Amino acid sequence: MVKTRIVVAIGGETIYEGPGSNIDWTEKIPQEHAGADRYELTEISYFGDRLQFSRANIVKDDKGYQHQDHRWFTIKGSELTQLEDLIKDSAGR
Repeated sequence: MVKTRIVVAIGGETIYEGPGSNIDWTEKIPQEHAGADRYELTEISYFGDRLQFSRANIVKDDKGYQHQDHRWFTIKGSELTQLEDLIKDSAGR
C-alpha cells in the first residue's frame, strides 16, 4: 500500500513533500479520501508553535480524481522546523 504524501505549495511552487505520517491531523480525514495519493496544502497560517493548513487538494493520481477540501492540518515535530525554514525562504523571494 502506498502511503499518502503531503505536498506543501506556496504560490504554485512546491516547497515540501513528505509522508503523511508526519502530519498531526486535527480533523479525521473522511473515509472516501483515506486512499488519496497526496494532499496538496495551499493555505497556510503560522502561529509560532505550529503551522496550520486550511485548504487541501486531495488527489488520486491513478483515477484522475481531485477534490478540494477545507480542513485544518497541523505539522508537528522536526517537520515543523523544516517547513518554517522553507516558508521563510520562499517569503524572502
